[in-house]
Amino acid sequence: MCYKSLFQPFLLTIFLLISCGTPKKQLVSEQEKPIWITKTPIDDSQYIGIGMASKKNPNFREIALKMALTEISNSISVTVSSTNQLQVFQYDNSFSDFYSMSSKIASNAFLEGYTIVDTYQNDEFYYNYITLSKQKHQEITQKRIQNAFEASKFKFNNAQNEKAKANFQEAIALKIQALELISPFLNEDLRLLHNGNNVPYASLLTQQIFDDLKAITIQVPPKKISINHTSDAEIIVPPTCIVLCNKKPLTNFPINVAFSWKSGTSEQLYSAIDGSIPLQFPRKCSENTKEAITLSPAITKWINSLSKNEIVQKIMANVQPKNYVLEVQKIIPQLAITYNGLADDAILKSFDTTLKQTFANDNFTVIKPKKTDYILNFQFNKTKSLQVNDKISVIYACQIKVMKANTTTIVYEHTLENNIGIGTSEVNAIENALESVLAAFKMNHYHEIKFSML
Repeated sequence: MCYKSLFQPFLLTIFLLISCGTPKKQLVSEQEKPIWITKTPIDDSQYIGIGMASKKNPNFREIALKMALTEISNSISVTVSSTNQLQVFQYDNSFSDFYSMSSKIASNAFLEGYTIVDTYQNDEFYYNYITLSKQKHQEITQKRIQNAFEASKFKFNNAQNEKAKANFQEAIALKIQALELISPFLNEDLRLLHNGNNVPYASLLTQQIFDDLKAITIQVPPKKISINHTSDAEIIVPPTCIVLCNKKPLTNFPINVAFSWKSGTSEQLYSAIDGSIPLQFPRKCSENTKEAITLSPAITKWINSLSKNEIVQKIMANVQPKNYVLEVQKIIPQLAITYNGLADDAILKSFDTTLKQTFANDNFTVIKPKKTDYILNFQFNKTKSLQVNDKISVIYACQIKVMKANTTTIVYEHTLENNIGIGTSEVNAIENALESVLAAFKMNHYHEIKFSML
């Protein structure tokens, strides 16, 4: 009993130590956690950024720093947006939104001179606390703006010199480069003395680029292109179209070309060293008598080849190039139709009338053989004739041949076999056989024959 009474107070002491020890350890841990993790400090002279990253990511330190820099960047963007408006341009809302987004992204690159104040980590997370002096940031930013402005003006002056020498492509390219340099600072009030006036530099630069781009034109032949299918070569090379800027040819300039006979599609060609456009199209491009070729300077394509800057590309997307139309007049061949093997013209009357109307619908003129470009000949040969009760049946073979007039050149040839005709008389049976020939001709051969002459 004595041992028991002595042992019980000892157990009570151990229990009290264990039960009080655990909460005390947790409390100390919470006290060690920096207050800036849960409550961002306030300092009017500093931009403050707090970043956090899971330690499961092997790059947790870099991620936490980037998050802290992004927080500072957002603070700077809010300050800039509240004090400066993009007033030097008259653009749509989509551009303003685009510029604001781009400014936030770009401002990360300007966060020089920040200080790492403190870091903290536990088993799960890593925290980073950084500051950037507002005064220091302002000084760095102003220096960056001034350097960009000076470099841009240097490009602008060079562009003016190139333009004076009539080197228009070089001048525009230099102005694009000048705009690139100041693109992060479009909401800064940059001023330039121009023609005795202190004007907004970005507006002046952009307007000059617009004016230069609008001066790009395409000179098309003053007359329509006429294609004579009976005499022209297989590939037509129209009179030269030339891309110009202030009357000087542009070299290796992209041109969008659309052909009316290729609906919904276009090609992109590049001007030669003399500004000419290598425009070619096949003789058999179309069966219409009137077509058109639409050309327009591919300004967006050219600008994007000069600059990868998204803000510059967005600004220049407002330039709408002019279309230039080259009309194509197609001279359809004249055609003569002749028949052999049928002596009775009256039998051929309906056949001949229908055939001529078919060609006329496609703008072919059917005339007499002496003045024609092509001769279409039908050679009829009766292969069988039967009489059964009161019906007569005939079978004809018909050779179709298209030849160039006054030559021995055959452009198309085919024989229609077994054209059956049935009637109460031989005339009726022949007329019925001709209907079979005409139906087979129109269904299977007319289109090919037509294009053999185009």
